[in-house]
Amino acid sequence: MYQVLSKDMIELEILPYLPIGKQEPKPKAPLVELLNCILY
Repeated sequence: MYQVLSKDMIELEILPYLPIGKQEPKPKAPLVELLNCILY
C-alpha cells in the first residue's frame, strides 16, 4: 500500500529544491498535487 505525503511536508521539504523555469507555462494544477500523482 502506498502512502501519500502530506501537503505540508511536500511544500516544506521537497518544493524548495525543485527548479522552476521562468519561460515555461505555469501548470494548471498545483505542484503539490502533481508531485503526489508522480509519487503515487
